[in-house]
Amino acid sequence: MAIYESESRKLRTRAEELMRKLTLDEKIGMVHGAQLFQTKGVERLGIPPLKMSDGPMGVRQEFHAASWIPEGTSRDYVTYLPCNSALASTWNRELAYETGSVLGEETRGRGERCYPRPRSEY
Repeated sequence: MAIYESESRKLRTRAEELMRKLTLDEKIGMVHGAQLFQTKGVERLGIPPLKMSDGPMGVRQEFHAASWIPEGTSRDYVTYLPCNSALASTWNRELAYETGSVLGEETRGRGERCYPRPRSEY
């Protein structure tokens, strides 16, 4: 079991222990990135890479790890959604919630954990 998965200690304690065990190079790798839309993991501590997706109107297509060449797989079929300004202009909180649900489901469905996206609050 990885250090961060132990539930017998408080989250803050686990995070502090983990930070002390990370080398400077490992910390940099986790925030700098290893390839397109993916950070480096730290295998020795059980930390997997963080895979991300973004796009102005939905989950973006997959690219090869080190180039902007699309993979062209069937996983590239996703829902195109209204951009944030169009969504915000509806003032419809239910629609905004549903849009977020679709983004989350499609992001997780591709094995990604994070969808960094500007948000519109109203």
